[in-house]
Amino acid sequence: MYTMISLSFKSSRFLYKKMVLLVIVFLFFVHPCSAQNVLFSEVQKKDNKNIKFEILGKVDGHYLVYKNISRTHMLSSYNAQMQLIETNTLEFLPENLFDIDFIRYTDYFIVLFQYQKNKMVYCNAAKVDIHGKLLQPITILNYTNIGFFASQKIFNTVYSEDKNQILVFKKNVKNDVIFLEAKSYNINFSLIDSVFQQYSFNVRKENFTDCSIDNLGNFYFIKETTAFNGDNIKSLELYQHRFNQIGFDNLSINLNGYFVTGSCIKVDNINKRILINAFYLEEKQDIAEGLFSAVINPSNFSAEKSMFNLFSEDIKKSLLSEKYKKNNQQVILSENILLKKNGSFILMAEDNYNEFVYNNNQFNNSNFYDPSRGYASNDYFLYNQNYNNYRSYNSFNNSNSLRYYYKDIVMVGIGEDLQMEWVNQIKKNQVDVEQDNFLSFATINLGTQIQYLFIDKDPQHEIISIQGLFSDGSIKRYPALKSRQLGYEFMPRLAKQVGSKELLMPFVYMGKIGFAKIIF
Repeated sequence: MYTMISLSFKSSRFLYKKMVLLVIVFLFFVHPCSAQNVLFSEVQKKDNKNIKFEILGKVDGHYLVYKNISRTHMLSSYNAQMQLIETNTLEFLPENLFDIDFIRYTDYFIVLFQYQKNKMVYCNAAKVDIHGKLLQPITILNYTNIGFFASQKIFNTVYSEDKNQILVFKKNVKNDVIFLEAKSYNINFSLIDSVFQQYSFNVRKENFTDCSIDNLGNFYFIKETTAFNGDNIKSLELYQHRFNQIGFDNLSINLNGYFVTGSCIKVDNINKRILINAFYLEEKQDIAEGLFSAVINPSNFSAEKSMFNLFSEDIKKSLLSEKYKKNNQQVILSENILLKKNGSFILMAEDNYNEFVYNNNQFNNSNFYDPSRGYASNDYFLYNQNYNNYRSYNSFNNSNSLRYYYKDIVMVGIGEDLQMEWVNQIKKNQVDVEQDNFLSFATINLGTQIQYLFIDKDPQHEIISIQGLFSDGSIKRYPALKSRQLGYEFMPRLAKQVGSKELLMPFVYMGKIGFAKIIF
């Protein structure tokens, strides 16, 4: 009898422990994304709100941020706890720099920068370690004589998805002729391909988009032609330059009589194809009817398939605000397209516009895209980037102000056959004056889902709303993140994914800029 009681007691304890373990495991797997750990950096005295910055990402275990303060270029390094390890001056960068791009690698990064010296504009490249030290001499990739002060970049720089090809592209228009010059380099800055071509050009009706380059060194751009100056686009031509070949091939894209409001090239290296996407509409309409998509085979340079996916009336009404309908300027950026191995993809967009108010007169300029991804993003994560998107604070003028409106986020799922499988949206309504640093959203790709982070506010705390998008188009709302105390203002549109489950997001506290690491 005693033995039987002893065995029963031990069995009960074993069952109790097993049940507790099962409950713990269940809670862990059911709520993997319901809680995040947030680590804040200490704000530095010099990092005021007038600095320019860019989050470079994680290199050799360090979290790197480029900063430009009073024309001094610096590289700040943070450890895993977001403690500032060191800040080094990038001595090789000139003061009169007006454009800079970064390509991140495992233990170093490449800096592409443009500046003017006398009447010459240079596009240079530097390979730099995590301490900001040059790993090899600076290389001049291209230069040109402009004869006047350049206020913006002259050269466009893009790189392939595998980061082995760097393309420097220049467009110059003179006397109704456009001159195109492109040079390709490897990661050691050795010239591996170049091409020069000229075409007749009507500056009032025609536009050549920026380039995209694939892993084989082929690159592409689109010629857009409008019916009249400033009207919607009536025709598209895709141009291709094959690696180490002479000149360009061009292919007319059939729009079936529709017009489009913008075009986007997306290189799909996995499936060895080129995607073209644009919003389409009737000639006399101001509101897009739906999404046009086409697949181009780069090997024989032909259109394999195309599709016009019509939006429902409910979707069109929810996508487009009244301000937007009055001034239709829809743009898709390649960074908003998430490719899948099976050939399907997800396209993301954001309804936003700005309104210039002067003596109670209002003018608006509308867009339908995510404005925070301004440069070609060929990284493995979706992220917001480039310090040029950060708008420094300006003094306010009550009779003259610029208002920014950022509204709903829209996601469209396109199948392998280019048929629209689903459409969904995240509702939000954000407004600010003179700057939009705290508007829009951030994304983090967690593999099984894409999470969207954007700002909501209550009287006591700033709240980061979090919603997850799954592959079937469904959306799940997660518990919001709150700032640890009053006075922290986050800037989601300038955040960057720096790891499989890590997001680095800038914030403002007491007039200074810092960086928070959010661990999912």
